[in-house]
Amino acid sequence: MAGAFGKVVVALGVLLFVHSGFSMSQYKALLAVAEDPDAPDIPIDVLIEVVLACAVTLVGVLFAVGRFQPIHVADERERSLDVLDSRPDFALYNHRGRAFAALRKRFGVDAAE
Repeated sequence: MAGAFGKVVVALGVLLFVHSGFSMSQYKALLAVAEDPDAPDIPIDVLIEVVLACAVTLVGVLFAVGRFQPIHVADERERSLDVLDSRPDFALYNHRGRAFAALRKRFGVDAAE
């Protein structure tokens, strides 16, 4: 029941957003005709409607999601950290070590130096 109520509240919030957009469009058209330089960019009633629509949509989403499920981590505790942290995609087997080993052997550089 809470999910259906939440969806109705979200729909109401979306309708409020659409209405505020339509009101703003009408206001901009009226402002273009009136050519009033002292008129505000966004009227206060549209701003209040947008904030109200945001709050209503947020409340609707919170009601629509329902109850959260608990997180079980029992299976994660059994595995070691090496298994959890391993990333085999990042393992590099063809790297510059082979070339450096050949150079060290050629110039007689010891690894202990």
